[in-house]
Amino acid sequence: MRIALAVASVLVCFSTHALAAKAKDKPKAKTGPPIAVTSRMDGSVSIFDRASLKLLRSVPEVGGAPAAPSVWPMLSVADAARQCVYVGNFGGSLARISYAKTAEPPALLDLGAPLAGLALSPDGKTLAVNGVKDLVVRFVDVETWKETARASLGAATDEPKHKPLTFGVASPHPVWLADGSGIVTQDNIHEEVVLVAKDGTVKARRAFRTAVHTVLTAPDGSLLALVEGDGATAPQVVVLKPETLEVVREINVPLADGETPKLHHGSLSPDGELLVVANMGPVAAASGVSAAVIKWKTGDVAWTAPTVRTAAHAVFLAKDKVLVLGHRSPEMKVLDAATGTVLATWEILGTASLGHALEVQPDGTVLALDATLGRVLRYKNGELTGESERVGDGYAESSLGE
Repeated sequence: MRIALAVASVLVCFSTHALAAKAKDKPKAKTGPPIAVTSRMDGSVSIFDRASLKLLRSVPEVGGAPAAPSVWPMLSVADAARQCVYVGNFGGSLARISYAKTAEPPALLDLGAPLAGLALSPDGKTLAVNGVKDLVVRFVDVETWKETARASLGAATDEPKHKPLTFGVASPHPVWLADGSGIVTQDNIHEEVVLVAKDGTVKARRAFRTAVHTVLTAPDGSLLALVEGDGATAPQVVVLKPETLEVVREINVPLADGETPKLHHGSLSPDGELLVVANMGPVAAASGVSAAVIKWKTGDVAWTAPTVRTAAHAVFLAKDKVLVLGHRSPEMKVLDAATGTVLATWEILGTASLGHALEVQPDGTVLALDATLGRVLRYKNGELTGESERVGDGYAESSLGE
């Protein structure tokens, strides 16, 4: 039965409730869903098998014509239940693309504006999609492939409080609440975070002293806002109550002497007790180098230490080790999670730029994206143990974790 389904159209994204239910009942690969990588240079999408890193499908065309370059990042998210990926700004639209080589053409949904971040709800039924500059979040039913609600986050024509916006994006990353009732997302023109129910109702707002790049959800449901900082204004981690956005705790993140702030991404330790964050610095200056580990429940900063140039993404390899990636550095560094001492440097041969992706697998291997050669990399204990086909320059975004 499985062979028959695989030969047939099971790998195509489903649009009916019955087929979607069958897809959810299918056993998932232990290694997780395939990996989509996208290129702003030519607007194309490549999908790789997560286990073997073999190319499953390349999608260089929209409606029979070559895909057009995208001014804005083409962020993506995988949907393992429906065997597809969702990609923003593909052909100027939101796209639903099957994993299968012989699948139907991508399904496109025009949401009326260039798109920024997108996130799939905990129940797998709804996409939240931000506009790049219009301060509008859209909710899309993935089964019917229709927009179900939208909400304005603020007046997009107002001047930003701090300029320039990071990557020019006013609302980068929507994040679902743990219960799936809605999202929190950024209005970085007015430097606020907004709580929006999935029916489009704005429930609460919270102002910060600078823009917020992203928000993490702790195991207990608490929200951890990563406040970028700007100029002389230091970055912060602000702990919020998910129901009201009430501030529970503000934690200043110290940086190296003379370092310019622009906090980027971070992640929680396996037990959820510690938070590691990375300071990328202003994009044009490429000056950020620090990472910090924070005990977010108490507000204590365990350490801040210099790592790699444009330190942008940081993850826990285990409870006692963190790994930091820089967008403009040909290496990653492993640090002791308790002290910040550098334990190892992983050199990434052949690259000058690493993409917006860093993910630790259950077996301890690490997946990253080489934006210079357009390849997915697999590392284990500092050794390159696998790489995908090289698809070319400009592949900086992926469906891997950030």
